[in-house]
Amino acid sequence: MRKFKLNIKKSALIVIDMQNFFCDPKSHAYISGTKKISKNINKLIEIYKKNNRPIIFTSHKNTKQNAQILGLWWKDVITSKYNAEICKEFDTKNHKIISKTQYDCFYKTKLDEILKKHKIKHLLITGVATHLCVETTTRSAFVRGYLPFVPINCTADFSPKFYKSTLLNLADGFAVIDTWEKLLNEK
Repeated sequence: MRKFKLNIKKSALIVIDMQNFFCDPKSHAYISGTKKISKNINKLIEIYKKNNRPIIFTSHKNTKQNAQILGLWWKDVITSKYNAEICKEFDTKNHKIISKTQYDCFYKTKLDEILKKHKIKHLLITGVATHLCVETTTRSAFVRGYLPFVPINCTADFSPKFYKSTLLNLADGFAVIDTWEKLLNEK
């Protein structure tokens, strides 16, 4: 594991797809860990607000046209407004919400432009699903020259196996992985 230090003054908080599709227990795509990580992500939001740092939410939503291969792969993409809405546990007021159509939060969005405008060098990446959107965005951030940090207690997945293997792979070549408390020196 690399021992880079997160510099909050050079960072932005990315909250990936914490939306009803994954957070609502009535949804067939519910990820049970979202309840627990929501509390931790909200703590990070407060810290980032206090430090006047950018907080960017993403919301995944598709049409048949923009789903591309996702539509073939999953046969059930997020199309309803309700499923695409950020969970009620989060106050998104005064924060950016980026709509996306693929796993990668950078793909055909203004994320890179927003980060460059704010002179961001470090990204604290949170949300769901760890092995899909979190992983793809983390790798994409790395190759774009951002130093990604992924707090293990602020991401969740459908399967512990996917979750663990993703974090092991990201730690080897793409991101600093630890708890949010250790990444921010909040012991």
